Parts: sequence; C-alpha cells; structure tokens
Amino acid sequence: MAMALPGGEGPLSHPPRGALRLMVISNNYPPHTLGGYELLCRDHVAWLTGRGHAVMVVTSRHGTSAAAAGDERGDHGERIRRVLDFHWRDFEHARPAAARLWAGEWRQRRALLRALREQRPQGALVWHMGAISKSLLAVLHGAGVPAVAVVGEPWLLWDIEADAWLSLWRRPAVRRRARLAKPVLRPLAARWVAPTDIDAALAAMRPLYASEHLRREVENGLPAWRDHGAVVPNGINAELFARPRAADAPLRSPLRLLYAGRVEPRKGVHTAIEALASANAAGCASRLTVAGWQDRAYAAELTRRAAELGVDGMVEWLGALPREAMPELYHDHDVLLFPSVWAEPFGLVPLEAMAASCVVVATGTGGSADFLRGGDNCLLVPPQDPDAIVAAILRLRGDPGLVARLRRGGGATLAAHSFDAYAARLEAQLSALINA
Repeated sequence: MAMALPGGEGPLSHPPRGALRLMVISNNYPPHTLGGYELLCRDHVAWLTGRGHAVMVVTSRHGTSAAAAGDERGDHGERIRRVLDFHWRDFEHARPAAARLWAGEWRQRRALLRALREQRPQGALVWHMGAISKSLLAVLHGAGVPAVAVVGEPWLLWDIEADAWLSLWRRPAVRRRARLAKPVLRPLAARWVAPTDIDAALAAMRPLYASEHLRREVENGLPAWRDHGAVVPNGINAELFARPRAADAPLRSPLRLLYAGRVEPRKGVHTAIEALASANAAGCASRLTVAGWQDRAYAAELTRRAAELGVDGMVEWLGALPREAMPELYHDHDVLLFPSVWAEPFGLVPLEAMAASCVVVATGTGGSADFLRGGDNCLLVPPQDPDAIVAAILRLRGDPGLVARLRRGGGATLAAHSFDAYAARLEAQLSALINA
C-alpha cells in the first residue's frame, strides 16, 4: 500500500519485510500514567524497538509543564512527542472553552502532520485515546497510514460521544442562526482546523481486543467494527514480578490483603474495606494495603467508611507506585483482592499477583473471566459482596492445600499469557494490514 502525506511529501514505497517505521498514538505514556493500559503500551514499544523497528510515540502533555512538553527520547530508543491535549480531570471530561477548543484542534492537527512527515510511518498502533481529540484518527487515515487499534478498554463507546470537537458538529443546532451557519462552517472547519468526521477512519482500522467480552461490548455499540477485528489476550512479563515463594508457604498472621489498581468506584475498593472489617470481626486478623492512582472524592469516602467501621488503623494507603515497586508489594502480601464492580475489559493485576505467588480473590467480571477460573487459579466471589470475600479469606486461612493449588494454577495461567506471544501477535496483525 503506497501512501502520501500532506505538505508535498511523495508516496512511500511498499513497506519492507524487515524493520518498519511505526507510529504509536496514546493519551498518556510513561512515566505519566493513570493505569496499566499505558504501561502495557510502553512495554510493547520497548518490544518493537528491540525488534529493530523505529517507533515514534505521539501522546498528551499530561504530567508535564507546557515548557517541558515536546520531544524526548525514551528509555528504549523510541521518539516521544508530547504535544496533545488531555481533557480529563478527576474521572470527568474537562470541556475546553470554544476558542481554546478550536485553537487546540488546529494546533494538534498540525503537530500530528509534522510528526507524520518526519516519521513517515508505514503503520500505526492506536492505543487509549480517551480524553484526547479523536479527529486525529481522521488525520492519520487521511495520510494513508494503516492502523490497528489496541483496544484494552471500551473507550470508544463513551469517548467518541464525549469528544468536544466531534460533538460540536454532530449535535443538532438549536438556534436558527446556528442551523443556517453550521452547514457552511463545517467544511471550512474540516479543511482549515481539524476533521469533523471519523467514520471512514474507524472503518479502515483493524481493532484488536484484549478479551472476547470486550469485543462483544464494543461491536454492539460500534457497528463499523462488527466482525472486523480479532481478540489478542493481554500478556505480561512474568519474570518482572516473580519472587521466590514456595507453593506451600504459609499465609501470614495477621493476613496481609492487597488492593492494587485505580482507586475509583468501578473497582469496588469499598467492598474490600467492608470485607476487612467483617474478617477481623470474625476473628481472622487482617490488614489491607491500597495502592493505586486515586479518585480523590472516592478515596475520601473510603477513608470515612474505614473510620466508621473502626478499621482505619488497619488500612495502609500507598497511592500510585512505580511499577518497579510492584513485585515486592505483591510478594509482601498473601491475598490480592480484585473486587471489580464493572465488567473488566481484561485485568492485568491478577496476572501480576499470580507471578508473585500472591493468591487471588476476584469477582471475575467481564474479560477477566477469560482467564480467572474459580478453584483453579483464584477464588471467585460476586461483586459488591463483602461476606463472600470474608468466606473466601476464611477458606484460604483454613486450607493450606487450597492455597498451594491456587498458586500452582496461577503459574500455569501465566504460561498462556506471556508478553512475547502477545506482542508478536500485535506485530503480526499490523504487518498483515500493512502488506494487505
């Protein structure tokens, strides 16, 4: 497939079979992250550069000052360009004022076109685009760059509708003057500011889903992607998290419970707090550590609830930790609680815990059901059921054989979710699209 870029660049030749010039687009990129999606993106970029591919990452300025935003070289040789706006604050879209929106769309389109001219990518991997401009997808498509979407969350189902620029042109005008002006302004805005429609861009992309559940969820809400993609289950570098612990190693007393992940209502951390109180009341001495980026309002509610239940002194709040600290954190705990309320797209945290031989108690919602098997590699409990979590904890406390079996089952699960196999499948899908 030949491609041409705006700005006088000629068409690119057919991509070679060896090393490729690639572009990655993501709303955030380490070290500035909100969750595991961005870390997985960085891991794959490292894998790609290790294979000899030249990678440029275009991402937002989140976590950087305006002066610091721009170009940098990543730890693995990737070029990182932090030039996009991230319209997100405390789990809500931050809608820019009209003048800022128009100026931002114009600036970001120019920034992406410049990056395309410099990198001349033969293919692109689109990761999480929540809270960044979706018009960039149309810019990428207009440049003729084949793209796969690495779908680790169903951001398309809520973020396209919430996109301030696209919704400006999609929603009907109310006032008569606006109804008359919009048909005239729209083509002008699309030409001189930023694309106002992404339907063609979406139809041309190949979506790669982390789980079968996620595929069904997205396809139900996005007809353009129906029967158009593939499921590529996530994988982890298990050796990064592995710490010596015998399968029959006893649980500690007090029992050390861990929640790791974003601290937000969908993650069900309130259920873990309730279970902690009930476990101690039942005579199973326990402590809970909460590690992860926090929704401030929700974290304040959790702190108040822990105090009401009399377990505030039994909860340790660590906040967000660098990944380098996670292996020891898992190893220092007996049981990982993964009490998600929402349908998890996949769930990397249980796999990481399994690598450290930390026993998993989980709700098994959504895509996590693809690999969490009750009685084999974890104990499953219903969402929002602290009593079920307590029952699982007491069961683990009283059955060392069960603990050993779950640890061994976790090890077997990891063998089916290696990062190298995952990364190779993403590369193969993109290569097939490039060479189509």
